[in-house]
Amino acid sequence: MQGLGVLADLFQRLFGLATISMATSDESSPIAVIASIPAHRARELREEIRNLVEDLRDRKRVREVDYS
Repeated sequence: MQGLGVLADLFQRLFGLATISMATSDESSPIAVIASIPAHRARELREEIRNLVEDLRDRKRVREVDYS
């Protein structure tokens, strides 16, 4: 995973929602999105995903390298 963020446009903010956006190194699906979930859950889920990715990288002893 190259990037992970929580975004909310004006309408999502009005309704207490947010979107998680994940930039990946997968060429077929470089962006993954989980749209319009409760904002508090989006922040929690972002941290869960980040921790899982770090744990998996540690177990496999790999790191992402960007050569561009």
